[in-house]
Amino acid sequence: MTDKYFKLEDAKKLVVELSEIKNFQYGMFINALREIVSLNEEIDNLRYIIEDYREGIAKVLDEKCPSDEVHCGCVPILRQEIERLKRNKK
Repeated sequence: MTDKYFKLEDAKKLVVELSEIKNFQYGMFINALREIVSLNEEIDNLRYIIEDYREGIAKVLDEKCPSDEVHCGCVPILRQEIERLKRNKK
């Protein structure tokens, strides 16, 4: 046989190389999926936090806070400003 033909040894090496590439790509794919799942969980958590903030802000602005709720010192100032803006709007 001449060297111009594909040898069985070369075919075996190629199969091993392709298998290694496939396993490497599979591992990268699995890692990417894990990262996507982790990021989706973080997004859900952040959406929950943002919605909680929005609800809290809406309650403060609408004066629908429980009577025992304690606010920081800026809340009375902000409430006064809201009232002033409402009066000026009319």
